[in-house]
Amino acid sequence: MSVPAQLGPNRLLGRDLAPVTIASLSTIALAAFDGVAVIAILPGITGDLGDVGFITWVITGFLVASTVSVVVAGPVVDALGVRTTFRATLVLFGASSVACALAPNVAVLVAFRVVQGVGGGLVLAVALAAVGLVYPQDLVPRAFAAISAVWGVMAIVGPAVAAGLDAVAGWRAVFLVNVPLCVTAAVLAWNRFPGRRADASALRFDGKGITLVAAFTVVSLAGLSAFTRWSVAALAGAVVLAAAYWWHTGRTEHPVLERRYFARMPLSAVHVASAAVFGGCLGLNAYLPLYVQAGLDHSSGVAAASVLFLSIGWSGGSIGVSRLLTRADPADVAAYGFLAILPAVALGLAVIDVHTSLALVWGMALVQGLGVGVVSTSLLTFLQRHVEASGMGRANAAHQYARNLAYTYCAALVGAGVLLVVQRRVGDVDAVRDLLAGDEVETGAETARAIADGFRWGHATALAVVALGAAVAVVLRRRAPG
Repeated sequence: MSVPAQLGPNRLLGRDLAPVTIASLSTIALAAFDGVAVIAILPGITGDLGDVGFITWVITGFLVASTVSVVVAGPVVDALGVRTTFRATLVLFGASSVACALAPNVAVLVAFRVVQGVGGGLVLAVALAAVGLVYPQDLVPRAFAAISAVWGVMAIVGPAVAAGLDAVAGWRAVFLVNVPLCVTAAVLAWNRFPGRRADASALRFDGKGITLVAAFTVVSLAGLSAFTRWSVAALAGAVVLAAAYWWHTGRTEHPVLERRYFARMPLSAVHVASAAVFGGCLGLNAYLPLYVQAGLDHSSGVAAASVLFLSIGWSGGSIGVSRLLTRADPADVAAYGFLAILPAVALGLAVIDVHTSLALVWGMALVQGLGVGVVSTSLLTFLQRHVEASGMGRANAAHQYARNLAYTYCAALVGAGVLLVVQRRVGDVDAVRDLLAGDEVETGAETARAIADGFRWGHATALAVVALGAAVAVVLRRRAPG
């Protein structure tokens, strides 16, 4: 049975809603854990299976697949219902996790990590659509805050848990730990999510649209991953693919990603503003450990701890704003949230150097995280209030695709910028690549300064992106329907 939103108690863990809440958070924890934990076990996988040249695809394959599949998941959720999609997600995630654990070589592991990434996309689509369909309106912000908190906790403890499992039982145990979580979620909520809606349309498979979205995602990421002579060609190809998809949506009755869910106000503004703050801040902080270790000359342990501050701020901002959103306009709250982020990012342009205080660097990351939590939770709440129930899956899928793509774009741009500065100053980026791979490398003063300068100009990229998001949030605030 499903839990009618209008009858839900005023607590996430109330008697009727507790199974749905726990199951949703468990599946979110699965996706978040598998997105970050594998980084900690790459050395173990490499030592066991070899094939160093393809090992990064264990991570990249998952991320690309989850980014594309979240778009595909939207129509699936709307057509089949949250309950059926939830069940399929658990089976897919559990089976692919077992397959990853049993992989005899890297090629097979990468293949099943792609399948697992598809499950990760489904997890996000199910969890976010369920929030709008299951919970009463006053609980929606708190549900999003809980999701953000779980994601933040996984970002903090995931790599450490994975490293511990690897040390005790080997890297394969990191994948097998997903199975009991899937079973727990199934026992709690197999029949608790809403079923197929009476007004739901039949599921139609838009093969051409999915192919175009996937091709655009891969080609655009390739164009932004490094500043080379091939980048312009790749980005030009991405523009052609985007135009082809736009043309396709106008000539197909049921495209995988409909224009009304990503290109029309107010949803277009919601997607852009959220993607900008998410991509700008998370993309920038992806390279914070590199700066702390090489630019500020701290240990790899201190560098790894640096990622905690954005996660802590993000979770704290989400939880703190959740109660405010029950009585304030989400568009207003989101616009004001940018007031915390912009100064924190802009400050980096002035202070980032080889002599910058570590406490100041961590403080800027914490404030950025607070802003991300406020803005992202507010805009997700706005989206839930302005989308019809029959399109909840597709609207949330478009939103997550925009956020995931923005994060990957910004991380690629910041990373490419750091490498470019190092290449021009030092003439060799091998030390940077080794540091990014987790190796302990001694860097000279010239390389350290080049990395610091590259990271400072990464703030310029993030500031431009976040400023765009702030401008769009102001427009949304003025033009949002009441």
